[in-house]
Amino acid sequence: MNKQYNKVVKADLKHLYNLFWEIKEGLHGFIKYKEIYKDAKLEGEQLWWENGQLFSKLFYKEGKQEGEQESWWENGQLMSKYFYKDGKKEGEQLTWHRNGQLVSKEFYKEGKLEG
Repeated sequence: MNKQYNKVVKADLKHLYNLFWEIKEGLHGFIKYKEIYKDAKLEGEQLWWENGQLFSKLFYKEGKQEGEQESWWENGQLMSKYFYKDGKKEGEQLTWHRNGQLVSKEFYKEGKLEG
């Protein structure tokens, strides 16, 4: 499949960096992007690094992010684990450095940072 995707993805890594990627096949080390639909509605997205390692798994319900959202560094180390409910961050949100060290641990309720 040689389709190109022009999609902007924001990596929400508050304590590391905010970075925007313009995703096109083969650009910035990404080679595969997949959207998952059910009844013509987006239910998920997956993106892989050039080395075949999964970069991210995102899930949606009625067009809003829902459930556990994970991303990984190209070395396979977990980068982030966020939880969403009705499109808003909910509960524990974790971010790691590529060396495996925990960078941030935050708690959200209905999309608002607590503590």
